[in-house]
Amino acid sequence: MPRAIPETTPEFENARIIERPDGFYWQSKETGDESGPFKTLSDAVEDLEFNADSEFDVPDTLEEAEADLGVEGYIDPETGELEDPSLPRLDEH
Repeated sequence: MPRAIPETTPEFENARIIERPDGFYWQSKETGDESGPFKTLSDAVEDLEFNADSEFDVPDTLEEAEADLGVEGYIDPETGELEDPSLPRLDEH
């Protein structure tokens, strides 16, 4: 029974699938970065499609990253560490 090979749609032309002895990888033609190994070709294509669809917004500043994590204002300016977690923090709302 022949294996069904998933076709890559035109929106994924900026990547290539590579088969190696340890599995399948997909590689970005723009950056050269590789992802893998994946057990099957279908798994590699699925991951490629997921990564193309997802839009991960990288914070521009430390303050934005802290806000995304919900720890803004919790950083001790002297040590750079999170404030003492054993002390209760009462946020004013």
